[in-house]
Amino acid sequence: KNNGVSFTHLVEKNKSVVVDTLTDLIKRNDVVIMDVVGEGIGGVYTQLATRLSDICIIPMRSSVNDEASFYDGLNPVIQSSIKEKPKRAKDTFFLLPTFVHPSSNPKKIKDYFEAVIPKYIKVLPCCFFDRNVFDYYNADGATLQEFVASSKSNKRENAKAKQANADIENIAK
Repeated sequence: KNNGVSFTHLVEKNKSVVVDTLTDLIKRNDVVIMDVVGEGIGGVYTQLATRLSDICIIPMRSSVNDEASFYDGLNPVIQSSIKEKPKRAKDTFFLLPTFVHPSSNPKKIKDYFEAVIPKYIKVLPCCFFDRNVFDYYNADGATLQEFVASSKSNKRENAKAKQANADIENIAK
């Protein structure tokens, strides 16, 4: 292993290519971070992420629609992964509250999610208050740190990028 962290943007649809690429990345790196698009039941990336990851972070809004989507789409995939490897039910799946108003109390948000999701999903004690920056920072293959540096000429975008970077650091802790 190269004792590194891999930042890879993988948009391949061919399942065997995805499996081969991820298997190679996992062999060569100590940490591989995958940002998987939201998919319905049977989504290739979601299935692979839940089976190959040591930790899965699930961003979710506190909304009826997101809760229904979780139970209809993602939860069956997670349950299948846990059935395959029961140890995954402990300390593998973490929910990250997103699009939370900045004046909201993160403890109350955590309590809300703990009441509505299965116990094998742990709720992180922090929130993504505004996730929009994550929707476009890597469009050119940039890392978040590179995006912070490249946005210095635009005070508003740079402030968002710096906050996003701080959010990632908080989640990592």
